[in-house]
Amino acid sequence: MTKTPSRPSASQRPIDHGKALRLAQIAAMMSAVSLLTACGGGAADATTAQAASTAPTTLVADASTGIASHGRVHVQAAAATLTTSTIVPSNLAGCTTAVSSSWDLKVAACSTGSSSQNFVFHPVANASGTYSIESQSVAGACINPEGNSAGAFVDLNTCSAGTGQQFQVQMQSDAKHALLRDVASGLCLVANSKLNTVGFTTAACSGSAAAQVFTLAGIAGAPAPTPAPTPAPTPAPTPAPTPAPTPAPTPAPAPASWYKPTAATTWEWQLKGTVDTSYPATVYDIDLFDNDVGVISGLHSAGHKVICYFSAGSSEDWRPDYSRFLASDKGAALDGWPGENWLDTRSSNVRSIMAARLDLAKSKGCDGVEPDNVDGYTNKPGFPLTASTQIDYNTYLATQAHLRGLSVALKNDVDQLAALEPSFDFAVNEQCNQYSECGGYSVFTSKNKPVFNAEYASKYQKNTSGARDALCKASKAANIRTLVLALDLDDSLHYACD
Repeated sequence: MTKTPSRPSASQRPIDHGKALRLAQIAAMMSAVSLLTACGGGAADATTAQAASTAPTTLVADASTGIASHGRVHVQAAAATLTTSTIVPSNLAGCTTAVSSSWDLKVAACSTGSSSQNFVFHPVANASGTYSIESQSVAGACINPEGNSAGAFVDLNTCSAGTGQQFQVQMQSDAKHALLRDVASGLCLVANSKLNTVGFTTAACSGSAAAQVFTLAGIAGAPAPTPAPTPAPTPAPTPAPTPAPTPAPTPAPAPASWYKPTAATTWEWQLKGTVDTSYPATVYDIDLFDNDVGVISGLHSAGHKVICYFSAGSSEDWRPDYSRFLASDKGAALDGWPGENWLDTRSSNVRSIMAARLDLAKSKGCDGVEPDNVDGYTNKPGFPLTASTQIDYNTYLATQAHLRGLSVALKNDVDQLAALEPSFDFAVNEQCNQYSECGGYSVFTSKNKPVFNAEYASKYQKNTSGARDALCKASKAANIRTLVLALDLDDSLHYACD
């Protein structure tokens, strides 16, 4: 998306009526419990567990569903008990925390007595060690993977009886730590990699992955998988001569590795038309949807890296996945861009669509991605987006790209460069020279991360009074890789300062 003079310069999800009704029911229930307790009724113990070492809280649950009876006080001798616990990941010094404003999950410093860090484990009937996990601070909201494939975003959603919100607690051999395995997908919950950022996902279960290993308080796990029976001891045979040791296999590359361009990396950018592959640039930035695997593999064969462009902050009514956006996801139209609307980037549905686009980029062989329109909060998107929600969303995109082994660009969003640079591998900017915004990109170039810049002004295209010469001199001095291009990015005009 280009920045033109006609375009403006540089947290809560859309109302979910099911959630609203749920919260209203819970409020009514709380009033009923208070009245019944005052009259000597059997209300559940509401003591809060304050840390992993604190004795768990038990609540009465409906034995037929395994879910706490929120519409009435339900006392039954055969009822199961609910346990409230913190969920402490092994990869970070913090506790899993419910974000009430956006129904997300993050890891934050543990705080004694914080209800946002306590979760109610509802036993699932006839499923040993299996629970739905409800936030104590966001009543009626359960931990919920947004899909059944690895890398699915995990957030909070209205509690339901489906297996998609059921987790089997798989205790580890030390009987102190556990994996949380989603019943529907068979994948395990993965904590995000940084404190105070959202980004819980799912992945193939691995007890050696610290982000999957949690400490829980008082939660009974499923029986450990039955090991193969140990055979009776066999008499030791006469030792054979010791053979020469077999060389250890070369370790496989770390799964977290991805392409990381340097500040000196050159680039070519074309989003419309048949890609001109004649330029000597290292990186080609092309449209994700309009180019097939053959184009990408051809560029790879010629020694190039491929970055795949898609809009992450707007819907485009010509894209093949447009029908997946809900009406509530789409906001104001983008000025000057027919068929395009700002997206509510807090929406779990929007995030799941973007995760699918990242999957598409990975399947096509892209080395990295350029998510566009990630500064909606500086415009008038039709939603109450803020600097905080933008950082949250942009960090989510970067985390999801890296989980798939993809490099990722920060597109424009010039007011948040310093905050977001640690999460991104390079920057793509439009018109920072024209708008005197290039200085902030030193946070990237000083870390040897490239800044790919495009300029469209007529004075640069025509080199009026030497304007393009001065532009290229300034860009080289700032270690920025600048192209002068046509606004349509169709390769009808192309000049590289490098």
